[in-house]
Amino acid sequence: MLFFFRNLKTGTHLALVDYFNAVSVPKNEHYLPMVYVLGIQEKYQQLKFIHHSFDMGSISMRSFMLQG
Repeated sequence: MLFFFRNLKTGTHLALVDYFNAVSVPKNEHYLPMVYVLGIQEKYQQLKFIHHSFDMGSISMRSFMLQG
């Protein structure tokens, strides 16, 4: 999950799209909304993390919003 956090924080969004194409993800219903939001981010907008936790020890529940 550090891969996602690092690329979200640095604005390296293309790496996240490439990652999705490279791995076997059973369902993309939780991944694609993140990519959609990143696609509408303007240069002046900052990504703000508003929640982070893990459920059942391995399911990341990271949430973020665009601010600015």
